[in-house]
Amino acid sequence: MAIHRSPLTFWLLVMIAFVTACGGGTSNPTSPTTPTPPGATGPPPPTEAVRILEFTPDTPTPINEAIAITVASRGQEQGKVALAVTAFNLVNHSNLGAMPGIAGVYGRVRWDDSLLVQDAVGIGDLMSQDGVTPGCCTPGEAPIQPQAGTFPFSVQRMPGTPLVSGSGEIVLLRLRPRDGVTSGTSRIEFVQIAPPFFPEVIRFRPFPTYTVPQNVYGGTITIR
Repeated sequence: MAIHRSPLTFWLLVMIAFVTACGGGTSNPTSPTTPTPPGATGPPPPTEAVRILEFTPDTPTPINEAIAITVASRGQEQGKVALAVTAFNLVNHSNLGAMPGIAGVYGRVRWDDSLLVQDAVGIGDLMSQDGVTPGCCTPGEAPIQPQAGTFPFSVQRMPGTPLVSGSGEIVLLRLRPRDGVTSGTSRIEFVQIAPPFFPEVIRFRPFPTYTVPQNVYGGTITIR
């Protein structure tokens, strides 16, 4: 006896056979691939600590006519120290009877070169009075030879500008620790300009030499 199937039944059987042939009825879902973990990086390299530089002056209160190394009024940066060559009560009465005052200053400052290096220099306000921009800061006429661990300076007002006197910063100097230095103590002080020709530690213009001051002060820098 013949079997009669409806068109709907026929097409359902065809679809089942097709899915079975393609393996759709027996396959298992594939597990997701696990991402490859990044390579081990280890701890970050240590950051070098910022050093603190402290300046201790020979005296906090220079007396009479004096030249001293002091903490600068500007130019400070973290991990460094800005200092100033500062005048106190300068007059220069020995200017051959002319108007008292100074037109220029020569000098040299020394420190321990194994601990500290020069970072920057600048002009102080005393020599910039009356809107004058003085020449600064490398040695000019005075025979001051640069050496390791020294700052030879020359600050000169332009010819024809008024002389200056009084108190104030002459020149600024910023120092930082030498690379790799983590601690230490260094003297910073004036030295003779160029012995034996000019035995002064400070030399002023106009000439003749203005012998200052009987009072000259340095200080100590501590790195920690």
